[in-house]
Amino acid sequence: MWFIKNTENTYPDDPHLALVLDNFDPRVNVFSVGRSITSLDSKTYSFNPSSEGEVNAAFAQVKPGVVYCYEHNDNSPVWGFTMILELLDEETLKIERQSGSECNAPFKFNSGTVFER
Repeated sequence: MWFIKNTENTYPDDPHLALVLDNFDPRVNVFSVGRSITSLDSKTYSFNPSSEGEVNAAFAQVKPGVVYCYEHNDNSPVWGFTMILELLDEETLKIERQSGSECNAPFKFNSGTVFER
């Protein structure tokens, strides 16, 4: 579970963010988004992870200092946008919704929301 930066109360959990595996198909990665990212609806966004590169990287493969881009793919509902994510360090990540339905490098933040764990 990731908490909006400087969160003091971890309950209720609806403002937070989780990067998890799907309950029914653990091959699918899921963003479970609360209400802290104002540009995203509070819901889940799933994708089938890629085994290499910075597009749709599996959450377990994300390394600090690299900006990754996420888009819907074959078996996931159409999002109509992309998300970029950077693990700033082992305890902090930044995420942002971006326009366009496909990831096109270079991946750069305009602002972003910072979460901690």
